[in-house]
Amino acid sequence: MMRRKMLSASERILHRFVRNQRGSVAVVAAGLAGVLVVGAGVSVDLATAYSAKNALQAAVDSAVVAVAANSPSATTVTAQMQTVANDFVQANAAQNGVSVATPSLSLSGQSVSISDTAAVPTSFLNYAGISSITVSASSTALRTVSGLEVAMVLDNTGSLSYVGSTGKSNFAVLQAAANQLANTMFGGTTSNNALLRVGVVPYTGAVNPYTAGSGTTNVASYMISGNPTKSKSWSGCVVENYSTFASVSSSYAGSSTVYDAVAQNLDSTPAKAGYLLEYLNSGTGCPAAVQPLTNNLAPVTATINAMNDNGGSGTIGSVGIAWGYRLLSPNGPFAAVGAETVNGWSTPHWKKVVVLMTDGVNNVESAHYNGFGEASGNAPGKSGCSSTEQNYDSGSCESGDNYDFAVHGTAQVDAEEEAVCDALRAQGVTIFSVFLDSNTSPGPAISYCAGTQPGNGAGSGYFYQATNASLVTAFTQIGQQLSTLRLSQ
Repeated sequence: MMRRKMLSASERILHRFVRNQRGSVAVVAAGLAGVLVVGAGVSVDLATAYSAKNALQAAVDSAVVAVAANSPSATTVTAQMQTVANDFVQANAAQNGVSVATPSLSLSGQSVSISDTAAVPTSFLNYAGISSITVSASSTALRTVSGLEVAMVLDNTGSLSYVGSTGKSNFAVLQAAANQLANTMFGGTTSNNALLRVGVVPYTGAVNPYTAGSGTTNVASYMISGNPTKSKSWSGCVVENYSTFASVSSSYAGSSTVYDAVAQNLDSTPAKAGYLLEYLNSGTGCPAAVQPLTNNLAPVTATINAMNDNGGSGTIGSVGIAWGYRLLSPNGPFAAVGAETVNGWSTPHWKKVVVLMTDGVNNVESAHYNGFGEASGNAPGKSGCSSTEQNYDSGSCESGDNYDFAVHGTAQVDAEEEAVCDALRAQGVTIFSVFLDSNTSPGPAISYCAGTQPGNGAGSGYFYQATNASLVTAFTQIGQQLSTLRLSQ
């Protein structure tokens, strides 16, 4: 009983104390609530700053890759590099009132570094006199530059004489655009460029493989069958061997079996007569000679300037692109006679590229020689051949082993061109294709050939130019993409 009374007394004292302290507890609770509110506000500001920092880091990462891709050989920071970096960080990090400073760029050998800061506005901390929180980010990219082997396969047919919107002929604008591309690729290293080899294949209805290297090697005479005594001073176009396109039909649809067969022929070493057939001529319809791969700008420029739009044999894109393949092939005719050094198809740190240009559809003129033989009459160098036995083969009239010109129509040429493009892409070659509209809609092959994957076509590798004024722009964009292609991140 006594113990129960003592507890009751204690409880009464405690209750009295609590009643007396209620005012103080309320004051403390109010203070704690304020602290909690401020803490929550600070957390919001810090979370906002953290998000802005992540955005800035992502923007800087993207910017350094873009700058590196557009300046593979720069030795100092340029205004263009600064502009690219600033555009990337402003577009991706300057959001919701965040103020981004001008990014700082630096180069060290093949390394590109970018650092930047941003001021993130506060809400709750502003009441404490802290109006913003500064965040920072930095990133570095190593520019590993790949070597390039580029074959410029350029239409030289008569339709390019058309005078476009610039007041100049399409052909004159093509020469200017091709020269600009060559200058862009070589950059400041115009002689003995260790990371670049460029060749030029002018084509019409045929290709002239005459010169190689210094011009002392007559590649055409080396390959002609039936005329081993041809003088080295002779120059002119050649007729394709039947086996080159024998497996291709006009209904070609990207069959690997077909383009593998084409590749085997184009990759074969011309160790014996019969690699190609008889010569055509050195007159109308036969374009300027091929310039094999070279690491010097001067011969590339000279070849481009020597091109002419004499036309006369139609446009046979399959023959033009076939010689683009031969130019890049480590087993092709130019490499085989020692006229050039050509890397293997899968040489580490080297990439192979074709830039293919035309202003019309494939067509075969009926009154001239072309890459499939004589348009009418006797086969070159052989009398007595009928009109349906128009290609030369080992000195006899053989319609069964050669194409008949009469049945070799546009659909067949388109299919052959597509098959060669697939063969190139299967070897890892990137193709950029340019169509210049000169009142003609493009044929299917020019867009089909663009890109990197057999059977795909088009995409970012295809340039449709409506006027000759924009042709230079297309070649400029190709030059920029080639700069990106050379950079491995």
